[in-house]
Amino acid sequence: MKKQLIMITSLILALAFNANAQITTTVSPTGASTNSIVANSARILSITVTASATNTATVRFVDSGTTNLTYTIGSYTNTITYATNIVSSFVTFTGVTNNTTNAGVYTVVNTVAASTNSYPTITTIAAGANATVTWTPAPGQIVIRGVTSTNDLPADITIRYVNSL
Repeated sequence: MKKQLIMITSLILALAFNANAQITTTVSPTGASTNSIVANSARILSITVTASATNTATVRFVDSGTTNLTYTIGSYTNTITYATNIVSSFVTFTGVTNNTTNAGVYTVVNTVAASTNSYPTITTIAAGANATVTWTPAPGQIVIRGVTSTNDLPADITIRYVNSL
């Protein structure tokens, strides 16, 4: 029992001390760019953006993990089946109208076209010239694919995060 308690305690301490990570990067010293910063799922603890002394930088963070900001879903077919009544009416040669109602099941094949979609935006941060702005989500922002930034002008970015499994 004592050994199990020691093993569980050391596992918890190991996870607690090794869980947090921080990455600091300078994006686009010459202008607009797209950068993959965190390439796996994570829980974002904070993002800090510092603009240069002469420019106001706007940085958008996307849940992508690569420099691709969009993804494409290919076309596919969808089968729709529904029950309905089939009503037929016709007039005979003698002028008598005949109506028939039959229950039936219809199956229709529908083709859905390919679509291009954007990965979700985590947040957008604007920092004035020579200013620092920090975004701290309350419980931590979960990202599935990773973090990619797009910016219009140079900025320094610091991301504190915890790796997810």
